[in-house]
Amino acid sequence: MKAAPGNNPIFTTIQYVDNAISTALSPIQSAIANLQSQQANQASQISNLQSSIGKSLKVFDANGQELGILVDHTGSYEVVYSQAINKFISLDELGGIDGRTGAYYQSNNCTGTPYEPNSASITNTNNLLPFSPQLFYIINSSDTPTTITTGSVSVWNDSVNHVICTPNSQTLTNAYQLHPVSLPFSTPVALPLQFKFQ
Repeated sequence: MKAAPGNNPIFTTIQYVDNAISTALSPIQSAIANLQSQQANQASQISNLQSSIGKSLKVFDANGQELGILVDHTGSYEVVYSQAINKFISLDELGGIDGRTGAYYQSNNCTGTPYEPNSASITNTNNLLPFSPQLFYIINSSDTPTTITTGSVSVWNDSVNHVICTPNSQTLTNAYQLHPVSLPFSTPVALPLQFKFQ
């Protein structure tokens, strides 16, 4: 004759052990579930971060014309980086390009190859250099600097709205040639500027 399970001490002991194991494992299983949830959340956060890589704060004019990636914002001017020409561009509060430069020539009538003096060349290698409202220069860092004796210098005069050429005689060491470049946007830019993270 077999004993009923409830009266069987071996069955009771096994059941007790099963219950004890379940009770002991319950917090572990709960902790595992919590860890799995945290892992899923972290994977989601990593995915979101990875999808945001490559985004930057871009500057647009009031007409939606893209100007570049914002580098500096002071309120009176913005510095953007243009990937189209690989140069920094300073935009003034009137929608123009800031940082006007002069051009030095070996000739005495501002003709021939324009140069940037050595001291300015070091500073301006990575910048767009506006000469006039419609003429812009860059310096190619791959160019070899040269020593020149200047005969003239040309500058843009806002009051008369044209270039003025004046005699200039000096020796410029490590002078860099100025190369004309086309802007990747039209000027003056329409204000107010807009900023978008994309």
